[in-house]
Amino acid sequence: MANGCRLIDANELWHKTFSCDEVAEVRKFIEQAPTVDAVDVVRCKDCRFIIDRENGTHGCYRNLLEDCKPDDFCSYGERREGE
Repeated sequence: MANGCRLIDANELWHKTFSCDEVAEVRKFIEQAPTVDAVDVVRCKDCRFIIDRENGTHGCYRNLLEDCKPDDFCSYGERREGE
């Protein structure tokens, strides 16, 4: 792997099937692995602040943006209820 970090789902790896010899070692590595400072991203298409216009364009009433794209995101994103 190149110099850099890679986020993985350690919980998913935890439940994978390994041979008996590998289980203890793999679990030890998972438990000792450092964590990263990451947050879940709320994309504009899932945000409660998005404005979906009839002409197919989008805006944001939280940041008063006239134009945003569905895959954009910001630090103020809040997931809509039920999503």
